[in-house]
Amino acid sequence: MNILIDLNHADLWEYAGTDKSSLNEISDFRSINSMLSHAGKAVSILVLPGNFTYKYCYDKCNRHYKQRVQLKDMLGALQQILKELAPSIAQFSLLYENNITTIGETQYAASFYFNEAGEDTEEVLTRSDGSHKPNTVVVGERMLATTLDILNSGQELDNYLKYLGLLPQERSLYPDWLETYTFGDDREQRELIRNKKLEIEAAEADIECAKQKLAENLAYKSILFTNGAELVGDVFRILEQILDCDLSGFVDKKKEDFLIRLEKVTLIGEIKGVTSNVKSEHVSQLETHYYEYTDALEERGESEQVKQLLIISPFRTKPLEQREPVHENQINLALRNHALIIETRTLLMIFEKFQKGELDAQAIREKLISASGLLTVADFA
Repeated sequence: MNILIDLNHADLWEYAGTDKSSLNEISDFRSINSMLSHAGKAVSILVLPGNFTYKYCYDKCNRHYKQRVQLKDMLGALQQILKELAPSIAQFSLLYENNITTIGETQYAASFYFNEAGEDTEEVLTRSDGSHKPNTVVVGERMLATTLDILNSGQELDNYLKYLGLLPQERSLYPDWLETYTFGDDREQRELIRNKKLEIEAAEADIECAKQKLAENLAYKSILFTNGAELVGDVFRILEQILDCDLSGFVDKKKEDFLIRLEKVTLIGEIKGVTSNVKSEHVSQLETHYYEYTDALEERGESEQVKQLLIISPFRTKPLEQREPVHENQINLALRNHALIIETRTLLMIFEKFQKGELDAQAIREKLISASGLLTVADFA
């Protein structure tokens, strides 16, 4: 079994103190050093960091580090910190140079390399392409250190360990006739594998359906914060379902946002997402649409029962629990105008009840026609 100690994390290289002498997690280094000394026959591989930014001198009041330096510019201090983890690493000095090492068909990047006293030594296990700089070395009896970034994937790690002879060799391939010969419980095991694969395929299909449903729900929930055409489109999809109507033929003439002709009434109104609360001008704008529409009806000698609806997402950028209720002044104005204010939060809850079968389209239609002021879910009790 091999032990990997990964120091290749940017947030590790921070120190609250005023100099570059340690790390916030230095006690962990000492604990790991003690553990490694009792690791028995396991081979430990110390994966050194890339050229991260070392942050120090923490300002508690402003909650940030006041001083920063790249590791390449503090190599002496870096060496002292690493000695807390592995004292034997002191026999090598780190030097800065971005380099690449190719092992098999995989390339590994590094920001540093190790010095060496002579030419080729047994302590050097990997070298960079071209410049032949040492980047994996033996630093103890059963400890290696590398500057290579070997942990990008399990496949890259396996490739590296195989090269160093730290993974067991794979057995040679068996002939086909041996695979087809049935022995012991081969038949039962193959059947088990087949059944489990079918279960996995069914589970993966269920997961994919669940992901699609979550994405669909997220689109519906977006009416709580979006505005403009995106909000109008998502509200239309909900209205079509809860009112059993078709809005595909609606043409936006830059007047009202929707015009829904039902059996007994025509619903006309606005869909808005705003960062403020509901304002009187939002409610009054409905009245303008109402009179423009009824005037046009009168000119044609027609008459309809027309109901004004304002579907609005107030304080759309705030979490729901931080949104203030619609002010009484705007509710009273809607009551006087026989208009109905529907917050998108309320619309979403009505839609949820519709999906669960607790409300039907007829009940929702009747309430939208009869109610004025501010619509609430309690109105459907």
